Amino acid sequence: VAPIVSSFTTDKQSPQVTGTQVKLTAKATGTGTGTLKYKFLIKDAAGNWAVLRDYGTSNTYTWTTKATGNKTLYVDVKDSNGKVTRKAMSYTVKEAEKPKVVSFAADKKSPQASGTEVTLSAAASGTGVLQYKFLVKDNTTGNWSVIRDYSILNSCTWKANKVGNKTLYVDVKDTNGTVVRKSMSYNVTSSAPTVVIFEADKKSPQVSGTSVLLMAGASGTGVLQYKFLVKDNTT
Repeated sequence: VAPIVSSFTTDKQSPQVTGTQVKLTAKATGTGTGTLKYKFLIKDAAGNWAVLRDYGTSNTYTWTTKATGNKTLYVDVKDSNGKVTRKAMSYTVKEAEKPKVVSFAADKKSPQASGTEVTLSAAASGTGVLQYKFLVKDNTTGNWSVIRDYSILNSCTWKANKVGNKTLYVDVKDTNGTVVRKSMSYNVTSSAPTVVIFEADKKSPQVSGTSVLLMAGASGTGVLQYKFLVKDNTT
């Protein structure tokens, strides 16, 4: 009497995406002496066959899904007399969904002055543990540079340096190595201070020898310093 295969199951229900590890388990009983042996096979929709694992005493096998499509999985159970019983199941492998960048933003709106530290943050969805890479392109020269290479952290600090129009990028990579990109435009302006006001406490003209108080108001980065000069316009 041939072995009886009571069940042939997977730990993950069909369908699954490419690259998924699926554990196949067969349960069987047989008559006579000896140990049952198990062989696992697969057939694709085109009729191509492959042996996942040849006969062995283990009744389980971990299959890593590869090509997409409808598959038929098989287990052959053989007893010590060489009698074989086969059981099959259908299984579908689908293409993994690409990661999706939900948002890509900066904590300070463009434009910002050169030297400003800007925090870039991205939010994304996708398969497995996502990794984030941040880049910048100078739109004038076309030069690229990596702000921070791939990391599980979804934010980084970018110090805006060279003045000009930039394009900031985030690359998001999923467990399967699939990458998607999102960009934003950003303008870096000069960090030179701006003189908001420059005035005298006495209106022009004044007679020679008059003390005139000069006052300036300015905005800029850090502690500002002021220098006052005079030019005689007579030639």
